[in-house]
Amino acid sequence: MRQRTTDVNTFAVAGFVLALLGYVGVAAFVGPALGIVFGEVAKRQIARTGQAGLGLAKAGAILGAAWYVLVLGAIVVFSLTWGTLRR
Repeated sequence: MRQRTTDVNTFAVAGFVLALLGYVGVAAFVGPALGIVFGEVAKRQIARTGQAGLGLAKAGAILGAAWYVLVLGAIVVFSLTWGTLRR
C-alpha cells in the first residue's frame, strides 16, 4: 500500500468547485460536466498516488451528475405542464 500524502489532489478541488458553479449559474452546463470528468480523473489519481481529496472528488462527480438529473427533471416537468399552462 502506498503511503498517503497530505497534499490535496488539484483535480478533486477543481471538480468540486466546477460542479458547485453549475448550481450557482456561473458555469451552467460546462461546470457540472467538467466536475464529473475532473472528479473521475481525481479518483484514479488518488488511488494511484495516495493523495488526499477522495471525498472532494466523489462530491464533484456526484454533484455534477445530480445537476444534470435536476435539469432533465425540470425540462420533463415543464414539457408535461406546458399544455396546461397555455390554456
